[in-house]
Amino acid sequence: MHFCPIGLRDVCWHLRVKPVESLTLLEKICRRELLIDEADWSRDAVE
Repeated sequence: MHFCPIGLRDVCWHLRVKPVESLTLLEKICRRELLIDEADWSRDAVE
């Protein structure tokens, strides 16, 4: 599932997480599980 920038901001705010840290961790998990498209999206969202 990919969020638009505003949706991502809102989800992070409600969960009280920092977006960059969360997306970086998500990218690592996705790569470990061979979910390459999702990992690339997480990496690109940070940039």
